[in-house]
Amino acid sequence: MPNPRKLSSALIVLLAAIMTGCDVKPPTEDFALWIRFAPPGGGFSVLMPSKPVELEEPGKPSTGLESRTFRIVAVLGHVAAMAVSYADRPNRPGVETDPAKILKAVADQAVSNLRGDLMEQKSISVQGNPGLELKIEINGGHFVRQRIYLVNKRLISIMVTAGSKGLTSPEAEYFFGSFKLQ
Repeated sequence: MPNPRKLSSALIVLLAAIMTGCDVKPPTEDFALWIRFAPPGGGFSVLMPSKPVELEEPGKPSTGLESRTFRIVAVLGHVAAMAVSYADRPNRPGVETDPAKILKAVADQAVSNLRGDLMEQKSISVQGNPGLELKIEINGGHFVRQRIYLVNKRLISIMVTAGSKGLTSPEAEYFFGSFKLQ
């Protein structure tokens, strides 16, 4: 899992962009213009409305679930901010191996990092890999819809940050629906 401070900083930048007007533009449904993002060695691809900003930072593990390095990419759409982060869990003795416990710990950490209130949590999967979907309410009438997957030792998080209607907008649904493991 990404370093909480670095991830929180990236999310704050996304939230600031939303609060300054991103969520008042009309949504686009011209998804043919979206760009496929598939990082080398990432093991997944996802469509985004424009080229994402990429950040790779060394992490400082605090719970034992985090990797020493994580990557996050983010982009602003018309009604929402979208982000993908991924990191490989450390391979050392004493690190939790139960997928349900790992996902629960990561979800709890995500809610805490956002200083939000968990509104909904449900089990999901992608191509046979376990995951959780969260809906979190954060300050200022904004919300986060996040999907966290555990694929072997890799944690992958995809999220949309928006006003309440943006979480289920055509843009958000297209973004989530375009996520594929490779």
